[in-house]
Amino acid sequence: QTESDFEYRAKMQFSAAQEDVEAGVALFQKDNKHLSFTVRRQDDGEVLRLVLAEPDTAPKVLKQIEIGDYGGDIVFRVVSSESQYEFAYSLDQGESYTTLATTRANHILAHGSYTGAYLGLYSTSNGSPSAEYADFDWIRYTAYER
Repeated sequence: QTESDFEYRAKMQFSAAQEDVEAGVALFQKDNKHLSFTVRRQDDGEVLRLVLAEPDTAPKVLKQIEIGDYGGDIVFRVVSSESQYEFAYSLDQGESYTTLATTRANHILAHGSYTGAYLGLYSTSNGSPSAEYADFDWIRYTAYER
């Protein structure tokens, strides 16, 4: 993250058969201070979820929805503007987006100094052995000066 205001998008193909496997994007400040925005295989279907990790607490699911019309392709979009992050997704190749959640941007800011967050791709099998994978076709980052 080079500016406070930005747009970050990533196109992913992900069709997991194994439960609790997930993939998507992450905004990362430290090991114990990050947001992950993922598709997760759960209960014979997929859910889209936003999870916040903060120091000295268990990771917290901020929002989770079933995405029954998910066909394996998704575009994630995170927009940072006016000290907020908007997490949105597209199931139609980026033609239209649906907002999942909006959060305060200071959830993952370092206190005492501003270094920005790392924006990246994310996948995990949550500790279970797995051969699952995610394909990312592209990433786009656009910074906006205030």
